[in-house]
Amino acid sequence: SQVRAAWTLMPLVNHFSEEVHRTGRNLTEHVHTGYGVVISSHVTGSFKTFAATKLMGALVNAIVLFKLPHHAAVCICLYGLGIVSEIYRRARRVPLSAYTHMRNAITRAMAAKSNFETLCNGRESASRESALTPKLLFRHMRELFEEELLNDEVSTSDLKNMAALTFKHLDLGSKGTINGHDFLRSSMAYEFFDVKMIARLFARGGRNNQATLLEELFDDGVERQQSSLCKYPSHLMCHVDSAD
Repeated sequence: SQVRAAWTLMPLVNHFSEEVHRTGRNLTEHVHTGYGVVISSHVTGSFKTFAATKLMGALVNAIVLFKLPHHAAVCICLYGLGIVSEIYRRARRVPLSAYTHMRNAITRAMAAKSNFETLCNGRESASRESALTPKLLFRHMRELFEEELLNDEVSTSDLKNMAALTFKHLDLGSKGTINGHDFLRSSMAYEFFDVKMIARLFARGGRNNQATLLEELFDDGVERQQSSLCKYPSHLMCHVDSAD
């Protein structure tokens, strides 16, 4: 604390007196002015106390901002689970090549299309329009779960509900049938590429797919496509052209 002493003016004291003389009366005013010392003090400094709520708030903010649970889970998965962690690390190091995944996606799409036509037409020719009806989908699903039906792991009623729900999600637009596009969309749902994306990749620079300025500056995919086609044997390219 600090103490400060200072002179201060005390309240004035006034009183009047009357004096009588032979010449008359005189009224006299007496003023008493006094001075004293005043002492004032005030406390300076600071003090702190522990606040558990503020500590918990700081810890929660740090955990949320730095994503500590996510990083801890990643470390455990990558380094703490033995052979499983080794599999995770290898999967994480898989290089991503757009053109490699593109050609793999095309082969899987062609296989899915062929399988769909087989589902629709059996061993017959696929010359007529291919479409899956609810009855045909249920028949194939009954064949798929034949062993589970025999072991009473699933009932026919459950299988019908399963087929109806599957048909509802596959039938895009509620057409009443499942066509090849619906089947491909479901078959390639978790692929890096689907059919539309592959078409857009090779149609870059066209009238309906103009490249942006950043694509022209940093992506040389179109040039690499042309260079790769130029290296392809010309007599094989003629067979591709004659397929039209």
